[in-house]
Amino acid sequence: MEKGEYPRYFVFVPPPNLKSNGITLLYEVARLLRLAGRTSFLLCDKEEGVPKSAIWSKSQVEVPVYFWKDVDSRHEIKTTDIVIYSESVQGNPLHAQRVVRYLMSIPGMLPEHSMNPGESDFLVSYSNLINRELFQLFILKQESVLNQLPRRRNQVAVHFGKVDRDALRRNFSQVWQLISRFRTKKVITRNAPRKRKKLIQYLAKSRLLVSFDPLSNLHIEATLLGTPVLVVDRSIYGDFDSFNLPLIGFCRGINQIDSFDRTVVIDTYQKQVAHGNLRNVCDFVAEAERHFRNMETRAISRNANLTLIAQLQARWKDDTLAAKRNPLANIDTPAQIPYQLCKRLDVSLYYWSLIVDAGDSLRRHFPQIDRGFSQISQFFGRHRSN
Repeated sequence: MEKGEYPRYFVFVPPPNLKSNGITLLYEVARLLRLAGRTSFLLCDKEEGVPKSAIWSKSQVEVPVYFWKDVDSRHEIKTTDIVIYSESVQGNPLHAQRVVRYLMSIPGMLPEHSMNPGESDFLVSYSNLINRELFQLFILKQESVLNQLPRRRNQVAVHFGKVDRDALRRNFSQVWQLISRFRTKKVITRNAPRKRKKLIQYLAKSRLLVSFDPLSNLHIEATLLGTPVLVVDRSIYGDFDSFNLPLIGFCRGINQIDSFDRTVVIDTYQKQVAHGNLRNVCDFVAEAERHFRNMETRAISRNANLTLIAQLQARWKDDTLAAKRNPLANIDTPAQIPYQLCKRLDVSLYYWSLIVDAGDSLRRHFPQIDRGFSQISQFFGRHRSN
């Protein structure tokens, strides 16, 4: 790399058509890198869903996006370029020499994520809740803020995102008495309701969001709408006291559900999005480039990095064993909620869940019908969530 020339950044991502807060944040990192004065590219791990224009555009910032196997000679990764992988990426598929591992969840919390960092990799954490020892690349997703809120109803929103299925029934029983006080109960999963406008209406009209997901961007969205949040499963993140921003509106228990000043939440959020996001990415750029210079010139830095990785891997091994005993699972549609819970929340969901459970049993015994049943499940899941 010539003097005065900066490394390019390649962010390895799923296609943009997949709905996930983590995926959205990776795209936002690529955009902010351009605002920080660096050249960035998005490399998709799958060909399907890659924009035909080869450009991902947001807020007047355009970032080239390619299927990673179709990268031409102009964009081949050089030894000085920096590749950013999330913790869910196994190995180093782009064979980069300078690799950043962006920990967006605790490695091992999802057992299928078996990250194996290289000796010189730069490990970065999304927040203090994931790892407070590592450099923090904390950013928030840009969300629109409603000025006029609809009238609230005697309604509760019940959120199933990433859940500990083994503990779900027990956790549900602990808060059912609270949930049952509300006349209307709205169910939210990762992909339902499908329309964002309807999701916002669910949150804005509810007096409370009860969530079985340990931590989700949906929680912050709810507080932006003035809806308090009760996170039932605190086995992973505790009371969120060490989060990078004060989580105003998060209830500490069933008997501590209080109103809060929505304007304070909005002000804190908007300051982070307007200034904090870019500031944190600029700090990340300086730290990453310093890290790789030290890796290439200072043996003491390489040894310190090896020691850090070894310590973290030992910890993640224990986390992986614990996660395998109590694995988190994605609840994408209401049909995946255990039918006993559906029966309490919505009778129509209860009968559909019985069909899904029967189908799961058939699929285990007759693998050849797996594909057909999956298509039927997706069809009814779409129609049920609309």
